[in-house]
Amino acid sequence: MADIPNTNYITINNDGVFVGGKPATTYNGEKIRFINGVKTNFLEIQKQNPKVQELHVGAFETEGIFAKTGNPSGNLGKYAWTRVKMSDGYLNPWVFCYVFSSASVCASGCAHRCCFNTRYISALSSAMLKFIKEDKQR
Repeated sequence: MADIPNTNYITINNDGVFVGGKPATTYNGEKIRFINGVKTNFLEIQKQNPKVQELHVGAFETEGIFAKTGNPSGNLGKYAWTRVKMSDGYLNPWVFCYVFSSASVCASGCAHRCCFNTRYISALSSAMLKFIKEDKQR
């Protein structure tokens, strides 16, 4: 499967919130909710894991199982997926985070929900960073 283009997901990093490499306050036509909380939670994630450079979040049509990796389609839907990009450029697999009531609600709330869950739910953060530990053991 080809990688999902950055125009189809939200990127969160030290500089803020982006879609398609441009600063963003909307995603798929919806206002990104709790954007200040998103930024705060990302900074806390980075404090816990300094090698995390970016958090990618998408509202996709592909269902998943919480804290399990998968291959979302990249097409807009009600399922929130997330992954991290490390400072060395390595991207971990997409991990399923949450299901919303609709695609539009997911588009507005996925950044907040995925940042919050990554920061506070160890099962999700462990799943997202598991590949790093496995890579070091090889």
